[in-house]
Amino acid sequence: MLSEEVGTHIESYLDIQKQNINGVTYQSINSEIKSLSSSITKLEVLDEKWDGKNYWIKAKVRINEKRTVELLLTAIKSKSNEKDIKRLNKILATQKQQLNSQNSQVSEMNKKLVSQEIINEARKSEVANMKSQLVKYQQKEIEQKKEISEHSQAIERIKNQVTQVKSRIQQENEKACLMEIGMTKKDVANTIGEPSVVNDIHGYGIYCSSEKYKPFNDECRQWFYGNITLTFEVNGLLNNKYGCR
Repeated sequence: MLSEEVGTHIESYLDIQKQNINGVTYQSINSEIKSLSSSITKLEVLDEKWDGKNYWIKAKVRINEKRTVELLLTAIKSKSNEKDIKRLNKILATQKQQLNSQNSQVSEMNKKLVSQEIINEARKSEVANMKSQLVKYQQKEIEQKKEISEHSQAIERIKNQVTQVKSRIQQENEKACLMEIGMTKKDVANTIGEPSVVNDIHGYGIYCSSEKYKPFNDECRQWFYGNITLTFEVNGLLNNKYGCR
């Protein structure tokens, strides 16, 4: 009931009534105003009773003036395309011709200004919202480009690392294959450096990688350089090169 009273007051002030001028009906705006009741009122229950059959309630209802204006802006904005603005101006112009006093003319002009201001403010809000969304999309695009750039740089670093590993393996292969049968472990280590991996003759890497057993230990007889395996006799002399072409 409170919402209906407020809606009637708004319709009366802005002269938005159920009428038809040049085939244009304004009942849609009338309906929008009446639909405000779900959001602009606040119900506070003061007392209530229920006897199993009848329900009795005493309540206080308040209307949120600020929310009423906001919802009215939204309602009118949805109807305020260029055609509606022209129709509104035409209606106001027609009414202006029918007025007989200066006070009525001022009142009508105020109505026109209020209606136009509501429409303008609604459009400003819509433009600001679109600009905000555009900024968000642009920022998201920048972040995506940054991610793509970082991903590309990471891939490039991996490629460079792979290239370096391949080059190191190739260099180790070439150096290892240059070693002559009969060279001692120390000769090999002094010439091309110590191997990256060392196993005993049975292939147990843990055994030869511990602190107790070093590459020069007699039991550690498989030295690995890249893809090349050098094997040594018990006396420490190189006896074979596997993987060389």
